[in-house]
Amino acid sequence: MIRIQRTPWMCWLGVSVIVTAITALGGCSGAVSANYNFNYAGGYVTVNKKALTVTADNKLRTYGAANPPFTATIAGFVLGQNQGTSDLTGSPLLTTTATSSSSVNGGPYTITASLGTLNSGNYSFNFINGQLTIDKAVLTITANNASRVFGSPNPAFSGSYSGFVNGESLPTSGTTGTPSLTTAAVQTSPVGTYDIVVGSGNLAAANYSFAFVNGTLTVNKAPTITTITNAAAIAAGGGGGGDGVLRPADRAR
Repeated sequence: MIRIQRTPWMCWLGVSVIVTAITALGGCSGAVSANYNFNYAGGYVTVNKKALTVTADNKLRTYGAANPPFTATIAGFVLGQNQGTSDLTGSPLLTTTATSSSSVNGGPYTITASLGTLNSGNYSFNFINGQLTIDKAVLTITANNASRVFGSPNPAFSGSYSGFVNGESLPTSGTTGTPSLTTAAVQTSPVGTYDIVVGSGNLAAANYSFAFVNGTLTVNKAPTITTITNAAAIAAGGGGGGDGVLRPADRAR
């Protein structure tokens, strides 16, 4: 039997009965055997860098907006260290191909994480990409106010658009269809104000969603016309022009 007294560094017993210490500081000693003598050869401990995982954080923005600042989460520190207390310096490079004009349907877009200026004597780096999601921009459609007189049919209603981005307009935005524009007022509705309700109708757009603002239909009084149908009575009184219409001069008589 070979009895080996181990030091704090692990010793390996080879076939030639030479104990090799895997240490950067020296060999091991203290092996005891009744039948063998021992020679010691110094060994080395190789300390490799600990891998840190750098993960690009997912981000969200609306169509037409600039990309937000990209950030990353770094995990894997040991010995109670963190990004502030370790020897880590610099920051990762975080990039995407998405621009302000990139479409909603083209996403999500990759946020690529790479080394950038990261540096450490004790840590290496693995990278995980993130995603940039683009939400639709909001178009606001406002029903234009309208008016009519009592007894008249409702006029044709119209709406105004606001909120286009990237220098777009209704013809260039890819927006199709028209909103619905309705009111509860009918031709016989009394004088007053009525909502012009705007809805989605058959509107569609790849990069825009829709918000709606109602308008107002004002029903005004119809003009008053006074007609005298008893032309004989006017003629007997010496007034009028004989056509049966009462004129202001006749009223003054």
